[in-house]
Amino acid sequence: MLLEREDHLARMDGLLAAVGEQGGRVVALLGEAGVGKTSLVEAFAHAIDGRARVLRSACEDLSIPEPLGPLHDLARAAGWSLPLIATEGSRLKLFSEMLGLFDDARQPTLLVIEDVHWADDASLDLIRYVGRRIARTRILMALTARNDSVGGQQRLRRALAEIPSEAVIRLDVPLLSERAVAMLAAGSGLDAAALFRASAGNAFFASELVEAGGADIIPGSVTDAVLRRAEQLRAGARHALDVAAVFPRQAETAILRAVLGPDGVEALAECVGAGLLVSAVEHMRFRHEIARRAIEAELSDADRQAINRRVLDAMRAAPATPAMRLVHHARQAKEFAVFRSLAPGAAAEAAGLGAHREAADMLAAVLDHPQGKALPDRPDLLVRLAIEFYLVGRTDDALARLHEARLSFAGAGHAVKEGDCLRWISRLSYLHGNRVDADRTAAAAVRRLQDQPPGPELAMALSNQSQLAMLADRIDDTLRFGHAAIDLARGLGRRDIESHAVNNIGTVLQWLDLDSARARLHESLAIAQADDLQEHVARAYTNLAFVLMNWRAHGEAEEVLSTGAAYCLERGLDTWRDYMQAWRGEMLLRTGRWDEAATTALGVLDNPQSVPLARFPAALTLARLRVRRGDDAGALFAQLEAFLVTGAELQRLAPYAVLHAESAWLRDSACEAALARLDHVIDLLPDRTLFPELFYWRARLGGGAAPAPKGPVYAAADMPFERAMVLLEGNRAERAVALSILADLDARAALERARRTLSGANTRPARGASLSTRANPAGLTDREKQILALIGQGLSNKAIARTLTISAKTVGHHVSAVLGKLAVSSRLQAAARARELGLDR
Repeated sequence: MLLEREDHLARMDGLLAAVGEQGGRVVALLGEAGVGKTSLVEAFAHAIDGRARVLRSACEDLSIPEPLGPLHDLARAAGWSLPLIATEGSRLKLFSEMLGLFDDARQPTLLVIEDVHWADDASLDLIRYVGRRIARTRILMALTARNDSVGGQQRLRRALAEIPSEAVIRLDVPLLSERAVAMLAAGSGLDAAALFRASAGNAFFASELVEAGGADIIPGSVTDAVLRRAEQLRAGARHALDVAAVFPRQAETAILRAVLGPDGVEALAECVGAGLLVSAVEHMRFRHEIARRAIEAELSDADRQAINRRVLDAMRAAPATPAMRLVHHARQAKEFAVFRSLAPGAAAEAAGLGAHREAADMLAAVLDHPQGKALPDRPDLLVRLAIEFYLVGRTDDALARLHEARLSFAGAGHAVKEGDCLRWISRLSYLHGNRVDADRTAAAAVRRLQDQPPGPELAMALSNQSQLAMLADRIDDTLRFGHAAIDLARGLGRRDIESHAVNNIGTVLQWLDLDSARARLHESLAIAQADDLQEHVARAYTNLAFVLMNWRAHGEAEEVLSTGAAYCLERGLDTWRDYMQAWRGEMLLRTGRWDEAATTALGVLDNPQSVPLARFPAALTLARLRVRRGDDAGALFAQLEAFLVTGAELQRLAPYAVLHAESAWLRDSACEAALARLDHVIDLLPDRTLFPELFYWRARLGGGAAPAPKGPVYAAADMPFERAMVLLEGNRAERAVALSILADLDARAALERARRTLSGANTRPARGASLSTRANPAGLTDREKQILALIGQGLSNKAIARTLTISAKTVGHHVSAVLGKLAVSSRLQAAARARELGLDR
């Protein structure tokens, strides 16, 4: 009897009816265990029989979830061939093939995935993949999940993350009212009020109490109610119920019969007749997981192990039993030898499907078992576990396992494995924000490997050193180590290492010119994409966006960040996605979308799994925004300072110094410390191509005239705050524009500081500006005025270069500076602005 669910059924029926015209939807049915989510799905599936195709699946409460378990269920329900889901190819290909099977459907599909709170990582990725594309389908995807546990809510949030909000409908399934419970109790002889008090309106509990009977005493818990019914079974049926209870969710009928023997058919039939088990075509299951757990909990440890051992034997004798199910029963049977033989292979399968959390759990269970300490391959398994921990953001745990593995390799004299382990320690130390350890172990790795025959381990160690040099903006070291790595990698046919090293070189070439850097980074990306090297693809997107940001090419950077983040999302590369999201926050701040920047940065900072590498730029963006708006940023400054203790690099020191400079100017306070910080960072620059903001703020704080930039200008046309800072030093009309920009940005602290400065009609130019620059209201240098005059004549960059006997690239830099200072975005606008300001005379 389904009570008080009419509104839910009507809402779901309306959603199904709309999928033909409006596209598919995701409906999430949320409620506590036993509230009736499954009953609601079953009733809806029955009601739409003939109007829609129904495919049902569920996640299981295995000790370690089976990767893509729901997809196996859907394949069986739909009659899809198993090779579709057994392929070793890309998960995206797998998901795409599955979704493609719905393209020619003649009627809508109800696709059910129950118990998402138990989903593995790969299944959560599947839900997100379908959900992001569901509007283009005729699918109503119904998810059920518990909302009475923190873990369950977290997994549901992960399942629905990144799915467009307009495609998701959440329906809470409430507890039954006292009236509904009274209807359930009608004719049972039970006191309805007492039944409601005992069950609190939980549908399964109330129905179990009614089925248990005995009007004299109402059981105090659902467990008592289930056990009361089980006690009424004969001994053989009671044993059959115990055997069924060790199977999470459902048990194959054939396996049950193999375990129970000749009397099993009759015993199982009695359990079904008593309403304790439900029989399907090939499976049997309890009416609810609560009932299964109640029976399983009554088993002694010895009985539980013995039953699981017999189930394991029967499953191993059966064809095509999923490895994860064997692993589960081997653990429950405490058969370590079997578990140990199965777990590494099952972990590799899980990792291949993107279920890195499950892979890590399996490997950790082997290694942390008392017998795992003496495994001959323990060091190799430790490295595998460390990599899985790294991929799910558990960097501390990964480093701990790597250090143990390194000591074992060193003690056994395995120089190559020790060197490769040191290289991994270096990489993860850097990601964890410890530059000192990263450099130390990188050098140690190369020293250890150089004494061995050259192989891929040495090539990767050299590329790692090139990467660290690139991150420290050491141009010569980056090129030296990078080219050595490329030569060795090409000789070995290791395109993954070649892509990595080319990426390093491309990124450091930003100090020479943007075109060279862009070309090498696109080369690295192409290699990685051709060979499906997912982490190298993600890294190429990240560094390409970083270089474009440094050159103020924000439009192109935004496209790269959008494409790269989507790529990482599809493949579960959360660390890289978080890093790109952090940089996207900085790009949004620069281009004036401050509220969106704050939301993006907070999304990274609020994620407990985000690594320090991603947290630093996110915290920097948020701190800069809060300083400009006059909000408290003390905690963020503390976080940034703590990171720089071990993660001090130019790419972080430069924006942090600018943050202090802005803060000093906004507070109108002594600026000696800020100037000293700027001077320290300027001394670290390999040349003065990048980071024009360092020189702008040094001049603004009275540290001397800013040199003409060799690369990008401080205030590009699409950077409103920076434009306002420049315009504040112009004439009355430009200062008015600057105040308007600051007001539009809600830059309260900057607006108040500007008004204080201008209240005394202070129109002095920035200290240190040259006389020729002061003579014009836009702050153009003599060379820039020459360039502007020639722009007004309609000359191209090449024509201007011939006229002034300079390179076209230099002309391009001057044109960018002119556009920025005039706060325009095109050459025509620059010429018109020059006429307005009298600069064409």
